[in-house]
Amino acid sequence: MTGKRLSAIAVSLFTLALVASFASPAAAKAVLNPQAGMTWTNYSFDDNESIDEDKARVGYAIGGTVRFGKALYFAPGAYYQQTSFEATATDDLTLTSVTDAVGVNAIHIPVYVGLMLGSGAESPAATGLRVYAGPTATIVTSVSDNDFDVVKDDYESTIWGGTIGAGFDLTSITCDLNYEIGLTDVFSADDAIGAKQNVLRGLVGLKF
Repeated sequence: MTGKRLSAIAVSLFTLALVASFASPAAAKAVLNPQAGMTWTNYSFDDNESIDEDKARVGYAIGGTVRFGKALYFAPGAYYQQTSFEATATDDLTLTSVTDAVGVNAIHIPVYVGLMLGSGAESPAATGLRVYAGPTATIVTSVSDNDFDVVKDDYESTIWGGTIGAGFDLTSITCDLNYEIGLTDVFSADDAIGAKQNVLRGLVGLKF
């Protein structure tokens, strides 16, 4: 399946989920859930001999979601996140290797559909387990200086992914762990290295 086809599917899912969030009969009652936490990011590179090794590095995320619904809920959100990955690349001509980390700052926009398990799900102060999934959009705002000369303009204007996760609400305190699987290529140039971004997030927050 081509990158353009995946992008079109991701845009459609994202739009449908966002519309459903605000069209739901329960949308009049919203629960705010600001969160902050850590990210662990790695890139899944296409078969590319110039990338010898890559490893995940720690970053952060701060933002939150707005939940609409009760046991079944919709939750669009927005986060400012910093992700980082480290790679070792070998130049095909000089055969010299370069190892460096690339830090990427971005706005991350998920739209989740979730299910609150256990009793009391209709209360904003409910305690219980949640499971959720949904499409995500990431918009790169800046890239740190690096030895690979990768800059913001090398990235796609919007990077699409899909996230699955689980969380636990203890009255007004929330804890979440989710994993985003990259669906479209990160880099925009036709001759760029093919790579997709995968992000693990651990988040804690409050519920109002």
